[in-house]
Amino acid sequence: MIQEQAVRVYTIPIDRLAGASGIASAISIPELGRYFAGVWEFNPFQSMAWHLRWPQKPVASYRGPSWSWSRSKGQIIWQHEVGTVELLPGAWDEWKVWDAQWGPRLLPDRSILLQGSNSMGNVLEGTYITMRGYTRYVSVKEKPNEPYDDWGHNWGPDKVQQMGAKAHLDWGACNVGLDVKFCTDEERKQTETKGMYLCVLITMEKKPKHTNPKAAALLLEEEKKYEAYRRIGIISFDLRDEDAEKWEKQTLKLV
Repeated sequence: MIQEQAVRVYTIPIDRLAGASGIASAISIPELGRYFAGVWEFNPFQSMAWHLRWPQKPVASYRGPSWSWSRSKGQIIWQHEVGTVELLPGAWDEWKVWDAQWGPRLLPDRSILLQGSNSMGNVLEGTYITMRGYTRYVSVKEKPNEPYDDWGHNWGPDKVQQMGAKAHLDWGACNVGLDVKFCTDEERKQTETKGMYLCVLITMEKKPKHTNPKAAALLLEEEKKYEAYRRIGIISFDLRDEDAEKWEKQTLKLV
Protein backbone atom coordinates (compact mmCIF):
# COMPACT_ATOMS: atom_id res chain seq x y z
CA MET A 1 0.00 0.00 0.00
CA ILE A 2 2.85 2.37 0.78
CA GLN A 3 4.49 1.62 -2.56
CA GLU A 4 1.28 2.73 -4.25
CA GLN A 5 0.92 5.79 -2.04
CA ALA A 6 4.50 6.90 -2.63
CA VAL A 7 3.93 7.63 -6.32
CA ARG A 8 0.88 9.82 -5.64
CA VAL A 9 1.19 13.60 -5.73
CA TYR A 10 -0.11 15.27 -2.57
CA THR A 11 -1.40 18.82 -2.52
CA ILE A 12 0.39 19.15 0.82
CA PRO A 13 3.56 16.99 0.54
CA ILE A 14 3.97 16.40 4.27
CA ASP A 15 0.58 14.64 4.43
CA ARG A 16 1.98 11.23 3.52
CA LEU A 17 1.89 9.99 7.11
CA ALA A 18 -1.51 11.51 7.74
CA GLY A 19 -2.77 9.89 4.53
CA ALA A 20 -1.63 6.45 5.71
CA SER A 21 -2.92 6.82 9.27
CA GLY A 22 -6.40 5.48 8.45
CA ILE A 23 -4.91 2.33 6.92
CA ALA A 24 -2.57 1.94 9.88
CA SER A 25 -5.50 2.21 12.29
CA ALA A 26 -7.49 -0.37 10.34
CA ILE A 27 -4.77 -3.04 10.41
CA SER A 28 -3.50 -2.29 13.93
CA ILE A 29 -3.37 -5.29 16.26
CA PRO A 30 -1.69 -5.57 19.70
CA GLU A 31 0.98 -7.94 18.38
CA LEU A 32 2.38 -5.19 16.14
CA GLY A 33 2.98 -2.85 19.07
CA ARG A 34 2.94 0.92 18.69
CA TYR A 35 3.00 2.63 15.31
CA PHE A 36 5.25 5.64 14.83
CA ALA A 37 6.32 7.60 11.76
CA GLY A 38 5.33 4.84 9.37
CA VAL A 39 6.79 1.79 11.12
CA TRP A 40 5.53 -0.77 13.64
CA GLU A 41 7.23 -1.36 16.98
CA PHE A 42 7.17 -5.15 16.49
CA ASN A 43 9.95 -4.98 13.88
CA PRO A 44 10.52 -1.48 12.53
CA PHE A 45 13.70 -2.48 10.73
CA GLN A 46 11.97 -4.59 8.08
CA SER A 47 9.90 -1.51 7.28
CA MET A 48 13.16 0.37 6.64
CA ALA A 49 14.46 -2.07 4.00
CA TRP A 50 13.41 0.17 1.10
CA HIS A 51 15.20 2.21 -1.50
CA LEU A 52 14.10 4.90 -3.91
CA ARG A 53 13.88 3.75 -7.49
CA TRP A 54 15.53 7.01 -8.54
CA PRO A 55 17.80 9.09 -6.29
CA GLN A 56 16.21 12.41 -5.43
CA LYS A 57 17.26 15.92 -4.48
CA PRO A 58 16.85 16.68 -0.77
CA VAL A 59 13.43 18.07 0.06
CA ALA A 60 13.29 21.68 1.24
CA SER A 61 11.10 21.05 4.29
CA TYR A 62 10.91 18.29 6.89
CA ARG A 63 8.58 15.43 5.96
CA GLY A 64 9.60 12.76 8.43
CA PRO A 65 12.57 10.91 9.96
CA SER A 66 15.32 9.81 7.60
CA TRP A 67 14.49 6.13 8.19
CA SER A 68 10.81 6.58 7.29
CA TRP A 69 9.39 6.20 3.79
CA SER A 70 7.28 9.31 4.50
CA ARG A 71 10.05 11.70 3.46
CA SER A 72 10.28 10.31 -0.08
CA LYS A 73 8.74 11.92 -3.14
CA GLY A 74 8.88 9.09 -5.64
CA GLN A 75 8.61 5.36 -6.19
CA ILE A 76 9.76 3.13 -3.34
CA ILE A 77 11.01 -0.44 -3.75
CA TRP A 78 11.22 -2.87 -0.85
CA GLN A 79 13.81 -5.61 -0.94
CA HIS A 80 12.12 -8.90 -1.76
CA GLU A 81 11.49 -11.52 0.92
CA VAL A 82 11.95 -9.20 3.90
CA GLY A 83 8.29 -9.84 4.71
CA THR A 84 6.61 -13.16 5.47
CA VAL A 85 4.47 -13.76 2.37
CA GLU A 86 4.76 -17.05 0.46
CA LEU A 87 8.03 -18.14 2.02
CA LEU A 88 9.76 -21.29 0.81
CA PRO A 89 9.95 -24.22 3.28
CA GLY A 90 12.58 -23.68 5.96
CA ALA A 91 13.13 -20.00 5.20
CA TRP A 92 11.35 -18.73 8.31
CA ASP A 93 13.29 -21.06 10.65
CA GLU A 94 16.59 -20.08 9.05
CA TRP A 95 15.73 -16.39 9.39
CA LYS A 96 14.98 -16.79 13.11
CA VAL A 97 18.43 -18.31 13.63
CA TRP A 98 19.96 -15.37 11.76
CA ASP A 99 17.92 -12.84 13.74
CA ALA A 100 19.01 -14.32 17.07
CA GLN A 101 22.67 -13.84 16.10
CA TRP A 102 22.65 -10.71 13.95
CA GLY A 103 19.29 -8.99 14.27
CA PRO A 104 19.03 -5.35 15.46
CA ARG A 105 16.93 -4.41 18.46
CA LEU A 106 14.73 -1.39 19.08
CA LEU A 107 15.43 0.22 22.46
CA PRO A 108 12.89 2.02 24.68
CA ASP A 109 14.62 5.38 24.35
CA ARG A 110 12.68 7.23 21.64
CA SER A 111 10.94 10.54 21.11
CA ILE A 112 8.02 10.70 18.69
CA LEU A 113 7.04 14.37 18.41
CA LEU A 114 3.51 14.48 17.04
CA GLN A 115 2.32 17.40 14.96
CA GLY A 116 -1.24 17.03 16.25
CA SER A 117 -3.44 14.74 18.29
CA ASN A 118 -3.36 11.88 15.76
CA SER A 119 -0.88 9.32 17.14
CA MET A 120 -0.47 7.88 13.63
CA GLY A 121 -0.16 11.22 11.86
CA ASN A 122 2.64 13.60 11.00
CA VAL A 123 5.66 13.98 13.24
CA LEU A 124 7.97 16.93 13.86
CA GLU A 125 11.68 17.38 13.31
CA GLY A 126 13.64 16.01 16.26
CA THR A 127 11.71 12.73 16.30
CA TYR A 128 14.12 9.87 16.95
CA ILE A 129 14.41 6.20 17.82
CA THR A 130 17.29 4.30 19.41
CA MET A 131 18.54 0.93 18.24
CA ARG A 132 21.32 -1.51 18.99
CA GLY A 133 22.85 -3.34 16.08
CA TYR A 134 25.96 -4.46 14.25
CA THR A 135 27.92 -1.74 12.48
CA ARG A 136 30.82 -1.45 10.08
CA TYR A 137 32.31 1.24 7.84
CA VAL A 138 31.76 1.07 4.12
CA SER A 139 32.96 3.06 1.13
CA VAL A 140 30.38 3.97 -1.54
CA LYS A 141 31.68 5.69 -4.65
CA GLU A 142 30.24 6.57 -8.03
CA LYS A 143 31.06 4.48 -11.10
CA PRO A 144 30.32 6.93 -13.94
CA ASN A 145 30.61 4.34 -16.68
CA GLU A 146 27.97 2.06 -15.14
CA PRO A 147 24.22 2.75 -15.06
CA TYR A 148 22.35 3.14 -11.80
CA ASP A 149 20.83 -0.16 -10.65
CA ASP A 150 17.27 0.93 -9.89
CA TRP A 151 15.98 -2.48 -8.79
CA GLY A 152 18.95 -3.87 -6.89
CA HIS A 153 18.75 -7.37 -5.41
CA ASN A 154 15.08 -7.95 -6.16
CA TRP A 155 14.78 -11.58 -7.14
CA GLY A 156 12.08 -14.18 -6.67
CA PRO A 157 12.06 -16.45 -3.60
CA ASP A 158 13.43 -19.43 -5.52
CA LYS A 159 16.13 -17.59 -7.49
CA VAL A 160 19.80 -18.06 -6.65
CA GLN A 161 21.47 -14.65 -6.37
CA GLN A 162 24.99 -13.79 -7.45
CA MET A 163 27.54 -12.78 -4.85
CA GLY A 164 28.16 -9.07 -4.46
CA ALA A 165 26.87 -5.84 -2.94
CA LYS A 166 24.64 -3.08 -4.28
CA ALA A 167 24.03 0.42 -2.91
CA HIS A 168 21.22 2.93 -3.27
CA LEU A 169 21.64 6.50 -2.09
CA ASP A 170 18.52 8.42 -1.10
CA TRP A 171 19.89 11.68 -2.48
CA GLY A 172 22.28 11.76 -5.39
CA ALA A 173 22.82 11.81 -9.12
CA CYS A 174 20.60 9.63 -11.29
CA ASN A 175 21.85 6.94 -13.64
CA VAL A 176 25.24 6.52 -11.95
CA GLY A 177 26.47 3.15 -10.76
CA LEU A 178 27.80 2.76 -7.23
CA ASP A 179 30.75 0.72 -6.00
CA VAL A 180 30.54 -0.74 -2.47
CA LYS A 181 33.54 -1.80 -0.40
CA PHE A 182 33.68 -2.65 3.32
CA CYS A 183 36.63 -1.09 5.11
CA THR A 184 38.87 -2.07 7.99
CA ASP A 185 39.67 0.52 10.65
CA GLU A 186 43.14 0.97 9.18
CA GLU A 187 41.77 1.51 5.67
CA ARG A 188 39.23 3.99 7.00
CA LYS A 189 41.97 6.08 8.64
CA GLN A 190 43.89 6.21 5.36
CA THR A 191 40.88 7.03 3.16
CA GLU A 192 39.27 10.38 2.50
CA THR A 193 36.03 10.80 4.44
CA LYS A 194 33.92 11.58 1.36
CA GLY A 195 31.92 8.50 0.46
CA MET A 196 32.76 6.75 3.74
CA TYR A 197 29.73 5.83 5.83
CA LEU A 198 28.84 3.92 8.93
CA CYS A 199 26.36 1.16 8.10
CA VAL A 200 24.10 -0.70 10.50
CA LEU A 201 22.62 -4.11 9.78
CA ILE A 202 18.80 -4.12 9.77
CA THR A 203 17.53 -7.36 8.21
CA MET A 204 18.10 -10.41 6.04
CA GLU A 205 15.97 -11.81 3.25
CA LYS A 206 13.81 -14.75 4.31
CA LYS A 207 15.17 -17.17 1.74
CA PRO A 208 16.85 -20.60 2.04
CA LYS A 209 20.62 -20.49 2.32
CA HIS A 210 21.19 -22.14 -1.04
CA THR A 211 19.64 -19.09 -2.76
CA ASN A 212 22.24 -16.77 -1.20
CA PRO A 213 19.89 -14.42 0.72
CA LYS A 214 21.05 -10.82 1.01
CA ALA A 215 21.45 -8.80 4.17
CA ALA A 216 20.45 -5.14 4.24
CA ALA A 217 22.12 -2.28 6.11
CA LEU A 218 21.34 1.41 6.39
CA LEU A 219 24.02 3.87 5.29
CA LEU A 220 24.37 6.55 7.95
CA GLU A 221 25.81 10.04 8.29
CA GLU A 222 26.40 11.74 11.62
CA GLU A 223 23.83 14.39 12.53
CA LYS A 224 25.68 16.60 15.02
CA LYS A 225 22.67 18.81 15.75
CA TYR A 226 20.93 15.93 17.52
CA GLU A 227 24.01 13.87 18.41
CA ALA A 228 22.55 11.13 16.27
CA TYR A 229 22.73 9.52 12.84
CA ARG A 230 20.70 10.12 9.71
CA ARG A 231 19.97 7.58 6.99
CA ILE A 232 21.34 8.52 3.57
CA GLY A 233 20.88 5.21 1.75
CA ILE A 234 20.87 1.43 1.96
CA ILE A 235 23.03 -1.47 0.81
CA SER A 236 22.30 -5.15 0.22
CA PHE A 237 25.19 -7.58 0.43
CA ASP A 238 26.48 -11.03 1.42
CA LEU A 239 26.86 -11.39 5.19
CA ARG A 240 29.38 -14.14 5.92
CA ASP A 241 29.84 -15.79 9.31
CA GLU A 242 33.61 -15.60 8.92
CA ASP A 243 33.35 -11.79 8.91
CA ALA A 244 31.63 -11.66 12.30
CA GLU A 245 34.66 -10.20 14.09
CA LYS A 246 34.73 -7.26 11.67
CA TRP A 247 31.33 -6.04 12.87
CA GLU A 248 30.94 -4.00 16.04
CA LYS A 249 27.76 -3.86 18.11
CA GLN A 250 26.73 -0.29 18.88
CA THR A 251 23.82 1.69 20.25
CA LEU A 252 22.70 4.34 17.76
CA LYS A 253 20.19 7.18 17.85
CA LEU A 254 18.46 7.69 14.47
CA VAL A 255 16.64 10.86 13.39
